[in-house]
Amino acid sequence: QQHDMASARHFLKITPALFATSQSLTKHSSSASCDTIDLHLPPPSFDNFISKYQVALNGKKSASGLKRRTTSIGRLAHKTSTTSNPSVVSFVISLSSAPNSALSCSDFSDTFAERILSQRSRFQRFASNLSADGTMFISNGPMLDGDLRNVVTPTSHPTGGQDEAKRIIEDMIYKPLGDVPWGAKVSRGALARSPILTQNKVEKAIRDGREDETLVFFRASHALGDGVSMGAIMGELSDEAEELRGKVKEAMKKRRGKKRKKSLLTKFAAFFKRLFWFVRGLAMIGAQQFRMMIFNSANPFRTLLEVDLPEGKPRRALGWKECITVEDARAVARSMGCSINDMFVACITKAVHKQIREHVAEGNIEDDEETRKGRIRCVIPVHLFGGILLPGQEIGNRIGAVSAEIQVEDEGGACYDTLKETQTKLKIIKDAPSALVSYVLAKGVSQLPSSVATRLLTFAIGGSCVAISNVRGPDVPLHVKGRKVEQLVGFVPPPPSVPIGVVIMSYNGKITLTLNADKRCVPDADKFVGWVLEEYRKLVLLSLTK
Repeated sequence: QQHDMASARHFLKITPALFATSQSLTKHSSSASCDTIDLHLPPPSFDNFISKYQVALNGKKSASGLKRRTTSIGRLAHKTSTTSNPSVVSFVISLSSAPNSALSCSDFSDTFAERILSQRSRFQRFASNLSADGTMFISNGPMLDGDLRNVVTPTSHPTGGQDEAKRIIEDMIYKPLGDVPWGAKVSRGALARSPILTQNKVEKAIRDGREDETLVFFRASHALGDGVSMGAIMGELSDEAEELRGKVKEAMKKRRGKKRKKSLLTKFAAFFKRLFWFVRGLAMIGAQQFRMMIFNSANPFRTLLEVDLPEGKPRRALGWKECITVEDARAVARSMGCSINDMFVACITKAVHKQIREHVAEGNIEDDEETRKGRIRCVIPVHLFGGILLPGQEIGNRIGAVSAEIQVEDEGGACYDTLKETQTKLKIIKDAPSALVSYVLAKGVSQLPSSVATRLLTFAIGGSCVAISNVRGPDVPLHVKGRKVEQLVGFVPPPPSVPIGVVIMSYNGKITLTLNADKRCVPDADKFVGWVLEEYRKLVLLSLTK
């Protein structure tokens, strides 16, 4: 029963033909004059095994109790989850609709069951419990049948602005998940009082006749899947799911077409080129890791992380801002000769350095050589499939992580120097198989006890104080049962000992920055996001002179 579902599916395809052939051979051999053929037919219990898997795959009825192992990266995320940094992926969906037509909690549950749980081969784990040690998914009978009453629950619509929405999000991050590794809260209210959208977006939606809002506060254990998997959930929930699948298939078709045009000699040359790249990359990674181990910088926020927060006070600094169009950001990056990701990593590291200097000025952090030299270490998750879930591919954790140390210039106008430093460091990482190597190493670490795994992971990312994730969403507006998805706001769970997590997320041609940080290190989330945008504006002005 612990066999992989995909393997079981391939096995079931050939099983009927094998049994039909075996019965025919047995029948003919018993009446023929030749020697009897011993076919070693399966035991009676084998039929029960087959029927259970057929039930699990064809979805006709529930098959409770089937067990499947979690992915190695999922197990590592579960083992290294801490009280200060829970391994919980969370995001908020804002949907607008005509008056008196907001999506209800039961509507969302039915849609989720119809569009997600029905795809057993891809989203089986959403109808499963997670074992206490994080090693097994155990099929949940009622959830397999679409009963989500204990998972998707209604909540009152936040009318107290962003502060109330932040309290709900923080509660979802810290509240224990229990056996079921995901959950959602659904609220309905007036769009005019939206705590998620900007005033301009609210006014535009109301002019278009959409006055009601549905908010879906979604959370899931990192053992369930990575950020790309959560994005795939949003895509499959939408009315445009078929269109999105078509775009991915078309891109894959074009890529396969290009590969088929290559000659055999070209393919051999490409293979040896990749082999050289891999060996050279391993040497570069080893040298970089050795250097980071020898010159291991301490986390500049370490003294703040040892201070206890007052009881009842918010523990997370949460913030989000939709402020830049993808087209404008692409134009600035092109002018500066870098990628959008390079540009925002530079802006974020500058903001982290400003936060450190503010703590120094207030006497919260000692003004020593470590804080003055402006070296910011960051962790960057990298998806091994380019940030998309392929058609038919099951959700999971297909990510590696790379670490980079950025030298930040302290002068106010030196953003260009920081950008070039960032570009150089990230290019070294991109030119090496860093993400793949870290993925393989993480698979090994996931087999170790939780305390050992946490220490090793903390040591591997030694001194890192910010995790930066880049999530690429659809470039077209999505709808769920006719309700328009106005905005998606996602939060990355930082690894152990890393106090700050930032997501650069694109959706419908706009870029949204989100912050999920330890309140002791980032007291004011809006100020921090403002610093990031301030550095971006400096680059915009600089690009106009080029």
